[in-house]
Amino acid sequence: MLRAGAVLTIRAESLKNGKPAGDFFLAHLDPKYASLELKVVVEFQNIEMKMYAVTQTIRPGDLRITGFE
Repeated sequence: MLRAGAVLTIRAESLKNGKPAGDFFLAHLDPKYASLELKVVVEFQNIEMKMYAVTQTIRPGDLRITGFE
């Protein structure tokens, strides 16, 4: 649970077809190797346990929120 304005470091995990893909896709985080456009979905709950999901599109030099549920 995070209070408003709190920060939490999260661990990145790469998946391909729902299965762990190892560190291969994590190279995208390094601008030296970044060349892909990736879709990232962050799922979380509020204090009332209501589920939310934010979809982001990440490509070198750009991050866009493309959906919120």
